[in-house]
Amino acid sequence: MAQGEVEAFEELYARTVTRVYGVIRRVLLDRALSEDAAQDVYVQVWFNAYKYNPDAGSPMTWLLMIAHRRAVDRVRSEQRFIGRNLKYEMLSRFHEYDPVPALVDRLAAAEAIGRCLGSLTTLQYESPCLLRRTHLYRRGCRA
Repeated sequence: MAQGEVEAFEELYARTVTRVYGVIRRVLLDRALSEDAAQDVYVQVWFNAYKYNPDAGSPMTWLLMIAHRRAVDRVRSEQRFIGRNLKYEMLSRFHEYDPVPALVDRLAAAEAIGRCLGSLTTLQYESPCLLRRTHLYRRGCRA
């Protein structure tokens, strides 16, 4: 198979896919992720068959080691993904309060009130003050 023999690869796949998938499924628990990881294992075996060393163990041992490592890599990848998402969510929820927009709004409102007050006649401007004084006078207070 190290020379890219398709029939040998097909036989290896047929004889080992159940065990490879089982090892991966026990680690990942998710069917779709397990299927993807198993496919990755066989792609890796196809391209790296020349790296197999018979002195290090049987072909099944080598294959199951690759499968287990691939599954663990997927778990770590998922954990990093979840960690990044949680960190982003926490940062986006609890951002520091920025007082500048509120101050800009208050200044704009004050300028608008100033423009409105500047356009009032003297009688219009003094009417609220007169009403206040009258109300206070009737209650027994002096302004």
